Amino acid sequence: MQTTVYAQSCTPKKTCSQMKSCKEATYFLKVCGHKARDRDRDGIPCEKLCGKTMKQYKERLAAGK
Repeated sequence: MQTTVYAQSCTPKKTCSQMKSCKEATYFLKVCGHKARDRDRDGIPCEKLCGKTMKQYKERLAAGK
């Protein structure tokens, strides 16, 4: 399993504009509990990175973006 830099810590809290990928945004939402990354509570964090639909979100996660 590949360890990523963001997987080592949930601090400091990052804003969506500081995230480098949808995968990173998902980690901070799901593992760290940073609920502000999903303002509209649709399950998709940082929509500029991850897309506005669940389909786009899943595609971007699968692509590692």
